[in-house]
Amino acid sequence: MLLRVRFKPYPCIQKTQSVAAINIQPHVRKKITPRQLLPLPWDKDVNPRNNAPQLTAEERQKRFEEMVKTV
Repeated sequence: MLLRVRFKPYPCIQKTQSVAAINIQPHVRKKITPRQLLPLPWDKDVNPRNNAPQLTAEERQKRFEEMVKTV
């Protein structure tokens, strides 16, 4: 229930973000998106998977073979 209360105002703020972008669009030369005009904290793309180290071809092969053995 706490999550519902916490995330409830987001759609209203996003509507305001869109209306602001629509209203200001005729007055600017370049196209502007709602996220450019009014960035919100939860719009940031957080992808923790990119922080993982990349495996070499040999390491991937070894992991694949270990996985096949367990199946």
